Amino acid sequence: MAIIEIPTRVDIARYKYSIILEEVTYFFEFSFNARSERWSMNIFDSDNNLLLAGISLLHNVNLIGRFVNEDLPPGRFILYDTEDASKSPTRNELGTRIKLLYQEAA
Repeated sequence: MAIIEIPTRVDIARYKYSIILEEVTYFFEFSFNARSERWSMNIFDSDNNLLLAGISLLHNVNLIGRFVNEDLPPGRFILYDTEDASKSPTRNELGTRIKLLYQEAA
C-alpha cells in the first residue's frame, strides 16, 4: 500500500491535469476560492466525465471517504501538514506546507 504525493501548484488559482492512480487515469481540477479562502478539487474519469465536484481540501479528513462511487479512486486522499499545525491550506500553502497525499487501497 503506497502513499503518493499528488502534485499541486500555488502559482495559479485554477488548474487541471491528469494522473495515474492504481493503474487508472484520472483528471484533477484544483481551484482556490478567495471568498471562502479554501482550495477545492474536482475529480474526473479518463473520459473527462465528472465524478466528484467541489471537494473542500480540509485537514484531518478522508476527502472522498463519504462518497460511494465505483469509478472513484479506491484509496484515500488526505492532507498532510508538514509543520503539524493542523490547519487547512491557505492560497500559498497547498503543496508547500500542506501536501495532498493519496494512500492506495489495500
